[in-house]
Amino acid sequence: VACGPAAATAMLDQLWKTVQGTGTIALGEEVPSDPIASNLPAHQKSAKAAQKVRSMAAEKPMKAWKTLQDEFATQRLVWESNLLLTKNQDKKALITKTQADIEGLLMVKSSGDVRRALSIVEDVLHAADAAGKHDVLSVTVRKALRDVIRQDGLVEKRRQIAERLDTASVPATLPRTKEEKKELEAVLVECELEDASLEKKIRQALMLPLPAGSEEPSKEFFTPVYVTGSKKLSDLVGASVTKSNLPSRPVGSLPVGSRKTGSVRSGSAGAVVKSANSNRSDMPVVMDAGTAASRLRAMAQNKATASWTKLEEEFGVQQLVWQSVVLTKTRSNDRMAFQSQMEAVKAKFDDIMSMRTMHLDNALLALEQLLPQNGEPSEVMNKSTLSAGNDVLKQHRLASLRNELAERLATAHVPATLPQSSVDKKAVEVLVEGCEIDEPQLARAVRQALLLPIPAHLGASATSKKTPSTMSAVSSKRSSSTGIIGSKPSRKGSEVPPFQPPVRGEPLARIKESI
Repeated sequence: VACGPAAATAMLDQLWKTVQGTGTIALGEEVPSDPIASNLPAHQKSAKAAQKVRSMAAEKPMKAWKTLQDEFATQRLVWESNLLLTKNQDKKALITKTQADIEGLLMVKSSGDVRRALSIVEDVLHAADAAGKHDVLSVTVRKALRDVIRQDGLVEKRRQIAERLDTASVPATLPRTKEEKKELEAVLVECELEDASLEKKIRQALMLPLPAGSEEPSKEFFTPVYVTGSKKLSDLVGASVTKSNLPSRPVGSLPVGSRKTGSVRSGSAGAVVKSANSNRSDMPVVMDAGTAASRLRAMAQNKATASWTKLEEEFGVQQLVWQSVVLTKTRSNDRMAFQSQMEAVKAKFDDIMSMRTMHLDNALLALEQLLPQNGEPSEVMNKSTLSAGNDVLKQHRLASLRNELAERLATAHVPATLPQSSVDKKAVEVLVEGCEIDEPQLARAVRQALLLPIPAHLGASATSKKTPSTMSAVSSKRSSSTGIIGSKPSRKGSEVPPFQPPVRGEPLARIKESI
C-alpha cells in the first residue's frame, strides 16, 4: 500500500507510541514495557483459559483412574508370584482381601457410582496404613490410589477458577482489595494446575501478581520484535512509503563505521523490543538478592522432596525385580534366604518412609545404614535404587548449605554483610560452589549480589572494552581519499601528494592549476 507524507507521519506516531515514556533508548537495548496484548479480545482469552481449566477438571480424574487400573494390573502379577512362594498364611489372606477390595472398587467405578468407589479407595488406604510393615501394596499402587482422591478433590476448585474466568471481562467481578486477591490466589494455588503457562495467563486475566522469577510472557499472547539498522519503517508498520519527505537512509540505520547489534525477526509493530545481548553479564541484574534467596530456599525444599519421590518409585521397581530373582533360585535354601533378605529390606524401607515425616534426621541415618557400605549394587538393591538413595542423602546435605546461602542473600542489601577481604570472598565462593546451583541465571544472580567473580560459563563479560550503545568505536584516522572516519586507503600508492605553494613569478595558469 503506497502512502504519502501524511500517512508516513502517522506511521511514525504509531512507532513512537511503542517507546514513549521509556526514556532514551539505543538499538539493541531492551525496552521496559508492560506485556502487550495480542489482537485476541480479553474476554476470548479468559474464555479460552476457562475452557482449559474445565477440561483439566474433567480429564485429570479420568487419567488418575486409568493409572490405577494399569498399576493394579502389574500389582496383581506380583501378588500371584507371592501367593505361590510365601508360606505365611496371614500374608496370603491379606493379599487376597486387598485384591478383592481393589477389584470391587474398580467395578463400582465402572458402574458410575464414583462417590462409593472413592469411599472404598479411602478404606483400602486406611487398611494399608494400619498394616504397617506388613502392607502388601506397592508404592506405585499406593501413589495411584492417593492420586485418585487428590484429583477428585481438585475438581471443585478448578471449576471455581473457571467460573471466575468466565466473568473476568467484567471489571466489577475482578478482585480489588489485597484480601480478595489473596483469597483468589489461594484457590488458584490449591488447583495444582501443573501448567506454568496456563497459570500465568489466568493470573493476568484475574489481575493477580505473577510468581517471582517468572519468565517473559509467552509468544501466544505477546510477540517480541528484534530491531536493527537494516529494518525500514515500512517493514515495521506493514506499508511502503513513497513520495514522502522522509530521509532516504532507512529508519534506525547506523552511521558508517558502526556495527549492528541485533537481528531482525518477525513480529508486529509496537511489540516488546529485546536486546540481542540481553544475556550478557555486564547488563543490569535481572534477579535481586531477595528473589534469589527465595529461589534457593525453594530449590532446597523441592529437590529434597523430589529425591524421596524418586526413591519410592525406584524401590517399587526393585520389588518387581525381586520377584524375578526369586524365580531364578532353584534351591530351596537359597530361595528362602533371599526371601528373608527381601522382607528385611522392605521392612526397613517402610520404617524409613514412615519415619521421615516426623523424624527426618533419624530417617536419613537409617537410610544411610540401609545402603551398602561399599557402594556396590547387589541382588537385594540394584544400581538405580542405590543411586536414588544416595541422592536423597546428597540433597539433604545440600539443603542446609542452600539455606545458609539464602540467609546471606537475605542480608545482601546491607553493605556491612558483604564479603570484604579476599579471604571472606573465598569462603563465600566455596559456599556457593558447594550448593551446586544448576540454574545459570540463579547462579549468576547469587554471585552478582555477593560481589563474587562470575565464571565464563555463566556469561562473564568479555575482555573487550565496553562502549556506549549509541556510539561505535571508530578509528581516529581519516581516509585520504574519501575523508570518512574509520576507513583506510585502498592501497599504498593512492595517497594524494601534499599541496606545494607556488613560488613568486609563476604564471597565473600554473597557480590555478596547482589550486
